[in-house]
Amino acid sequence: MENSKTISAVPALEHLTKTENESFVYRNFEYDFFPTPWHYHPEFEIVLVTSSTGKRHIGNHVGDFGPGNLCFIGCNIPHTYKSDEKYYHKKKQLKAKSIVIHFSLDTFGDSIYLPEFKPILSFLKNYKRAFDITGIEQEKISDIMRKMQYYKPLKRWYALVQILEILSMSDNLNNIVQDEIEGFNPLESMRLLKVFEFVKDNYHRSIKIASISALVHMTETSFSRFFIQRTRRSFTDYLVEYRLSKAQKLILETEENIENIAMRTGFNNLSNFNRHFKKKFGVTPRNCRTAKFKIN
Repeated sequence: MENSKTISAVPALEHLTKTENESFVYRNFEYDFFPTPWHYHPEFEIVLVTSSTGKRHIGNHVGDFGPGNLCFIGCNIPHTYKSDEKYYHKKKQLKAKSIVIHFSLDTFGDSIYLPEFKPILSFLKNYKRAFDITGIEQEKISDIMRKMQYYKPLKRWYALVQILEILSMSDNLNNIVQDEIEGFNPLESMRLLKVFEFVKDNYHRSIKIASISALVHMTETSFSRFFIQRTRRSFTDYLVEYRLSKAQKLILETEENIENIAMRTGFNNLSNFNRHFKKKFGVTPRNCRTAKFKIN
């Protein structure tokens, strides 16, 4: 368990994978305590805390958070939310919950350059730091974010546009990060994004550390050390988790033979696939399909 008061000096690059039906990430998270390390990502983030109290670290800002805290975090700003100590004592009645949105300009395609989007584009280009959202805007946006979990993809996309429209006209944005942020390395970020894209396009094939290292112009040893430092897990673990998420989706949404699914998602050994799947999701692939058991 990561100590609630420990912040690593070097932020990790976080990568939340979009599904094939998404142009941005919308997630509801529930934990015993918030586990995310000190991290950054190239996307904008909107985070609504729905349960838990604690300290948040955003760039050079340190402050309290609690239920209802709503924050906009700009691209590549290191941040983490740490629950209070009581959440680490396995008390069933205490939970850390949040709703998180990750998006970029690409989320809107060419629409972002339409005249109607001009206030939103201007807002996103000007607000490169982080700020709290308060007042009537906090109430409106929190309500939208809670309802988005029930929306289909197109309506969810439009809800994000509504949120940004509200923000682009707001006077209740309290800037909480004043200075330039240290710790973000654009070259390292681009290397990791190149790796993530390669995995997305080739996860169904055999992927060797040697080929990934060559892709980002590093030795195998240097790449392995670099990936662990920036993501807090080995490349092999990341690849297995990515393949499992793809396999689970096929198991739940199709009637395809499980052995075929294993092969399609990069597992060339069925028993190995079953072992990894049960370790991650707590059930076998067959029972997952039978019970329509789904892990977020």
